This record gives sequence, C-alpha cells and structure tokens, in this order.
Amino acid sequence: MARKGSTLSIFIDESGDFGELKERPAYYLVTLVFHDQSRDISDNVKKLKSSIKNKTRRKQVKQIRNRIFLQTAGAKENIYQGNRQKEY
Repeated sequence: MARKGSTLSIFIDESGDFGELKERPAYYLVTLVFHDQSRDISDNVKKLKSSIKNKTRRKQVKQIRNRIFLQTAGAKENIYQGNRQKEY
C-alpha cells in the first residue's frame, strides 16, 4: 500500500496490432506495472537485468555451439566425399 505523500508510478505497455492486417494475432497483451516510488526497487531491477543477460548469453552460446557443430559436420562430409578440407 502506498504511503501518504508518496508517488505511485504506473507503467503501461501493449503488444499486438489492431491495424489492417489480414491475419491478426491470437493475443493482445497489456502489461501494467505499479510502483510506489517510496520503495527502492534497484535490487529487483539488477536481478532482472542479470537474468535477461544470462538467458541471452546462454542462447548465444547455444547458437555458437550449433554453428560449430554444423561447420564441423559439413567439413567431415566434404572429407568423406574426397574434397581436401581441413577438419575442425
């Protein structure tokens, strides 16, 4: 509950489209965030940013591993076909 004299911030974000699209998305998402400005949320924000960064990093590592795997598989296939390529 907001304390007397404090400021309540409300953030609203939407995702979706009501434009002139032939196919409309199945969902229209609206997000509301209420923040009592008298309460410090900097630790929560740091945790959120860290979580996003870690998920992004894990996704990037997975993409790199997949790319290396595909390159290695392609190099091996070329060697088996008699082409002279270095195997990674």
